[in-house]
Amino acid sequence: MFHTNIVDAPIEFQGAPSEALNKAWDDLFNFGISTIPQNQAKLLANYTSPVPGHEDEYIIELDVFHQLHCLNIFRRAFTPIYLSEWEYVRDAELSLNWTVPQSYPYEAFEENRVKHSINPWHVGHCLESLRQSIMCHADITPAVWHWDLSVPNPPKNKPWLTVLHTCRDFDRIREWAKKNRLQWDFDYEAKIPQQFEVPTYP
Repeated sequence: MFHTNIVDAPIEFQGAPSEALNKAWDDLFNFGISTIPQNQAKLLANYTSPVPGHEDEYIIELDVFHQLHCLNIFRRAFTPIYLSEWEYVRDAELSLNWTVPQSYPYEAFEENRVKHSINPWHVGHCLESLRQSIMCHADITPAVWHWDLSVPNPPKNKPWLTVLHTCRDFDRIREWAKKNRLQWDFDYEAKIPQQFEVPTYP
């Protein structure tokens, strides 16, 4: 069941910026990169590199976690950073006329922006990745409309998005990713010759 009621949406992943909100989002995807053994890597449609120093293990990242990372980039880019109950500052410098309050040190603002790699190129990359994923998977679950008496003057037909969906078990996917998390630091610039052939796709 999707819980996306526009008025009474759940607040675990929504609401005013806070450390708790940031943690809830980070916990969705923040387990790093995964590895699979060679016999599984050979079944992939595209070749993936082995882990330097551990060539019997191959590097992958489940795209759902990349997509959630990208969505989180948007959340951070277009919502403020939490300072106090009443004071907020934007979490990114994009092409908008956002300013930093004098009470908030610019160095801290810049450190936060750099830490989360929020820049126009990164946001554009994430936007394009999510566009392709949404169009590829194309959820065709019908969103229904209800006569809404909760908003008077006058009542009206409104979209009701809390509807039944057929979904993958995200908790099981996340547990798999945690169990198969890449355990080693490795040299990103180390190139290992391709170990086997896979079909070529355009």
